[in-house]
Amino acid sequence: MRNEYSSLRRKMGLWAALAMVTLVLGMSAPALAKTVTATLKADAKVYEKASKTSKVMGEVSKGNKVTVSAVKGAWVRIIAGDKKGYIVKSAVTGKEAKQPKDPGVTFEAVQNKLVSKGYLKSSAATGHSNEATEKAIRIFQMVNGLGASGKANDSTVKKIVGGGRKKPSINKAEWSKSGINSAFRKRGLAVIVDLSTGARIRIRRVGGHNHLDVEPKTAKDTALLKKVYGGAWSWDSRPILLIAGGRYYAAAMNGMPHGAQISKTNNFEGQFCVHLNGSTTHGSEKENPLHQTNVQKSYNYLDS
Repeated sequence: MRNEYSSLRRKMGLWAALAMVTLVLGMSAPALAKTVTATLKADAKVYEKASKTSKVMGEVSKGNKVTVSAVKGAWVRIIAGDKKGYIVKSAVTGKEAKQPKDPGVTFEAVQNKLVSKGYLKSSAATGHSNEATEKAIRIFQMVNGLGASGKANDSTVKKIVGGGRKKPSINKAEWSKSGINSAFRKRGLAVIVDLSTGARIRIRRVGGHNHLDVEPKTAKDTALLKKVYGGAWSWDSRPILLIAGGRYYAAAMNGMPHGAQISKTNNFEGQFCVHLNGSTTHGSEKENPLHQTNVQKSYNYLDS
């Protein structure tokens, strides 16, 4: 099975390497600010804050290139190698210093929020875009009901900075000990998130005693499920996140309509299967190796 995360990265690409987050007082949501590369026309000390009384973080020599991310009065905020802080605006040309007013929250601050919420290791909060941050944002989006793109769009940044659920425990307990039958009862509703595409699909439980027999809630959910499978129904197993009853399960699914159904309006003739750790098929009473492999893949991805 292909590496789903690598495939997703190729499709959507990485952020701009030094993207910064803008929070402007009075705005309903933050926006991403552009950065520019500037060549210093004079030596400049790098200060921690936009003040010569603040701590000096180092010095950048004339002729060196810096990344300008914001302007604050007579100061510009820059990144130059491992140095981050403020230099006097007169050290760069006027054209290169034309950036938005100083954003209150930097990309590194957003990373630190992800660290405090348990999605990112502190060593990855560098102020630079990296795979670990992209993955942390993607999992945050999955948990918090957002589109799982891995990109810091306005709604995601607002949720990270203003609140959002901390990273929950991912349940990989054995089927009989998972509590799934109380978390997700027959005719109850839940959500699955496909790890490869980030598709968020609402489901209803039809039944099942060895694993979950479920159906898409609506015709829209059916269409999304079919799209995940490339436009054709399939028995192929896929790793997913199952969100049911406030719990988060590492799981796997197939995409083939079969058996009984509850809804007559969801354009799905039957049910499909969702497996958890240690669940078995109804016919053989044995574990399906492909589903169990994908349950583990889901757990490894979400719990890392």
